[in-house]
Amino acid sequence: MEQTDKGSPPREGKAGGCEKAMWDTIVIGAGPGGVSAAIWSHRLGLHTLLLDARDRVGGQLLDLHGQVVDYPGLMAEKGYELAPKFAAHLAALAIPLRLGTPVQSLNVQSLTLHTGDPEPLHARALILATGARRRRLEAPGADRLWGHGLSDSPTRDLTRAEGKVVGVVGGGDAALENALILARVCPEVHLIHRRARFRAREGFQDQIKQRHNVTLHMRTVVTEVIGDQTVRGVRLLGPNGSYTLALEMLFVKIGVVPCSELVKGQMKLTPDGYVIVDTTQKTSEPGVYAVGDVCNPIYSSIAHAVGQGMVAAKTVEMALSGRDAEVQR
Repeated sequence: MEQTDKGSPPREGKAGGCEKAMWDTIVIGAGPGGVSAAIWSHRLGLHTLLLDARDRVGGQLLDLHGQVVDYPGLMAEKGYELAPKFAAHLAALAIPLRLGTPVQSLNVQSLTLHTGDPEPLHARALILATGARRRRLEAPGADRLWGHGLSDSPTRDLTRAEGKVVGVVGGGDAALENALILARVCPEVHLIHRRARFRAREGFQDQIKQRHNVTLHMRTVVTEVIGDQTVRGVRLLGPNGSYTLALEMLFVKIGVVPCSELVKGQMKLTPDGYVIVDTTQKTSEPGVYAVGDVCNPIYSSIAHAVGQGMVAAKTVEMALSGRDAEVQR
């Protein structure tokens, strides 16, 4: 799918004697951070193209089945309900948008990317907004049973889980919050965490302690997911050795992995793969910026990604107009 702004075509440039389309800014990823970066780039007069591998705008919003209560002015019962609003905003501004367009390779030195089309895309600046994906459980049986009683979204599958004995793997806010949600409709919830202490906020921990139908399995890891056509249980390894726990569904909430494969080996990343940026969203490579969850392992939120998108766009505009020194500290 492609939405084009016929009044603002990309500039033409020369490369090796050949004409090439040169965008001021190409934003990769149409989640909240990428949409914000594209809107602000457009507002600042930059010829901007927004790309996304998925066929809809929204990024991780499309997989967010819980409430959004912390984004000013845009409350939603389901996170994915915000995605059409983001798409409508882009359409109203006629910002060039190509959906269903995965980036196959990216060269940060030449600011060139390949999408599978015959001709590569060229930019004066790139903004990475590729986000993160949910970490999958690495245990025998997990891949085979994914989608068959094994899930990463209790809110999405709450109806299916009702009345069943379920497990939740994880120890952060998401794991405990979802265990509490499941405890309202499930007779037994088993919370499995590999450490001796939870990382989740105290409020969630206090609520978990008050739930009589939540059983904790601390310092315990899943070594196998058991089942033929659907999940029937898990094999666990804890302080007292290995044991089997009968379950009807298992939910995995063990964090996320940044989608930074495109730039791996080309720029500075953290040991966990997050793109390293400064306060103006600059990466270690000139002309390349990053926003949202791909560069933010701590303050992951819609609001923060949107703010970073604005900062990146303004930084790009100042750099391309030669005013970059104004933001140096």
